[in-house]
Amino acid sequence: MDPVIVAQLVGAVLNMGAFALLHFEIAPSSAKRYLIPNLLGSIVLVVTAWIDAQWGFLLLEATWIVVLTQAMIVRQPARH
Repeated sequence: MDPVIVAQLVGAVLNMGAFALLHFEIAPSSAKRYLIPNLLGSIVLVVTAWIDAQWGFLLLEATWIVVLTQAMIVRQPARH
């Protein structure tokens, strides 16, 4: 299998896993266990979008990285 596709699948699983934590109320949106996998997945997806010249997807994921980074810096993670 193409390594770029494998990386995209890993990035997508990280993003979807983080979303599942949020959706099933396992982790709040300010928790590091939500933010870190989401950020890592988005970074992987940005790199693969750059490699494949998928500019719209790159813009979407890069914007999400900025939002997540801001959330990690500005917010104090909830303690549970």
